Amino acid sequence: MSATATNTRKIVTERDVVSCDPDVVSGTPVFKGTRVPAVTLFDYLLHGKSLDEFYDEFPTVTQEHVLGVLQSAREHVGQPIFPSRASAPRGELGACASCWMRWRPYIV
Repeated sequence: MSATATNTRKIVTERDVVSCDPDVVSGTPVFKGTRVPAVTLFDYLLHGKSLDEFYDEFPTVTQEHVLGVLQSAREHVGQPIFPSRASAPRGELGACASCWMRWRPYIV
């Protein structure tokens, strides 16, 4: 893909492509406008299936849906799990406190 095509592509977020409604699949997050749970994409990929197979199996899911969910996952895993020492002095762990407490025994 050229740099120009990359720069003109609209940034799609999770909110653009995933919906959660108690009346649709009991509130499971689904690709917007479908009844396909978003987690199904990851199940397919984890089981070694291709995106083409996923699209064939779920024709109501679009490339925009998939790119939005993957972008959201990328942003999520790009966030630090542990607070830096500078931003979270001892005793002030903030939102990451439960994560920090769970992993603290393994940190040397």
